[in-house]
Amino acid sequence: MTEPFYCRLTVLVRLSADEQGMYICLSDTISTLRMVLEQRYYSLRRPPGGKYIAELNRLRLIHPDDSDIERMLKAMRQRMRVLHLAHTKIDFIDRLASYLPASDKTIVFHEQVRYVEEVRDIFAKLAPRLRAVFTHHSHLTESARANALSRFRAELGALMLTAHTLDEGLDVADASVAILLASSGSGRQKIQRIGRVLRPTSDKARARIVILAARDTIEDPLGLHRRTDKFFDAVAEVGEPAILEWPENEREVISFLAGKDAQR
Repeated sequence: MTEPFYCRLTVLVRLSADEQGMYICLSDTISTLRMVLEQRYYSLRRPPGGKYIAELNRLRLIHPDDSDIERMLKAMRQRMRVLHLAHTKIDFIDRLASYLPASDKTIVFHEQVRYVEEVRDIFAKLAPRLRAVFTHHSHLTESARANALSRFRAELGALMLTAHTLDEGLDVADASVAILLASSGSGRQKIQRIGRVLRPTSDKARARIVILAARDTIEDPLGLHRRTDKFFDAVAEVGEPAILEWPENEREVISFLAGKDAQR
């Protein structure tokens, strides 16, 4: 069997005390509303294809007077935002410039365009600590996306923030590091995101894939509240399973990012 030219690491980060408190509060609200709504609507007990949010949105159109549906969607959006913009995740990416070899290019995958824009604005305030940062998403014009890709390819050590538009059918040359800052519910789409950076580098190091997950949340592959969409099981099939905590295992994570653990 041919050895894959990439290696995968899940990095567990902790939410701040305020973020964790907000996460727990929102999770309690979601749990309570889930029980209420699943009693009210049988289709939510077994949503088609496991698409719970899609089914909630469908029911909202059919039952516009049911305020519990809107409350549920709002709580889920707010909890998602806590996870997507967690301070430790942003700080981790901010530090990439000092951890990666100067020539390595990185793609950071996010769930939604609005989070890409928020993260970009945060990074803009951190310059010049980060290298060149570009964005690529569906809200940009075709020419703006083409320009971002062209500049990304030309800039050593560049970082690209994207949501969905790099998922399929677009070759991103020379990227050797992928960071999944947040991910959609589709296991297939997540695997395709990973595939965007599976490029062997000139020094024979394997591409590196880092999944940032918040500890003790639905993202945690080791926790009781892990997702039921089988994401981490699916990813384990396309890369060696490895999990480290940040910043407790900082030295090992830095070694991985630097490619020292990714040599053939």
